[in-house]
Amino acid sequence: MTVVIVGLGKVGYNLSKTLIEGGHKVRMIELRPEICTKIANDLHRSVICGDGSKIEEQTAAETDKAEAFIAVTGKDEINLIACQLAKIRFNVKKTVARVNNPKNLQVVQKLGVDIAVSSTGYIANLIERQLDDADSRFLSTVTAGQISINEVTVTKGSPLENRMIKELDLPQNCILVSILREGKMIVPRGSVVLLRDDILVAACPPAYRAEVKQALKRVSDNT
Repeated sequence: MTVVIVGLGKVGYNLSKTLIEGGHKVRMIELRPEICTKIANDLHRSVICGDGSKIEEQTAAETDKAEAFIAVTGKDEINLIACQLAKIRFNVKKTVARVNNPKNLQVVQKLGVDIAVSSTGYIANLIERQLDDADSRFLSTVTAGQISINEVTVTKGSPLENRMIKELDLPQNCILVSILREGKMIVPRGSVVLLRDDILVAACPPAYRAEVKQALKRVSDNT
């Protein structure tokens, strides 16, 4: 998933870091030059230095290729204008604005922003739930965000269908927690054969979320 984030204060920085660790492609825009340099060095990603509510900066960030646009500056009016521009000019599917003043929440929503929130963790989780694949999605985090819970559905034609658990190629630090089949939980032992419509639930560190998602869609090359 490609995401554009405007505003790299504490909220924007932590949100960018969370999404990058989750395997997403993040484009960042920040007005303050010193912050641009610091974040670029910390996250090893380029940062566009400029006003995220302007066409030039959003064009440089390739906003037209983004699936989500998130504005989390300390000014509600900037977040609103940036999201409106991304939606109208660049046709972004999902726009998210940080609302610093709770009194502005309804106004921001009425003026076209898809999601108006104020919590970093909530924004990250919500974006991933909204935009994940139809057969694979992020559910939640536990232990203060150290563990990510994800699920994959075995769809018709999936390489997982009619294969055994032991044939899965999961990363070493990730585990398959359970299999849900027709409303019942099955312990994921190696000899269990996966059937269509089974739901696999896996746990892993957030940084391995994208890798687990791909692993649960394939089987080991040794099978």
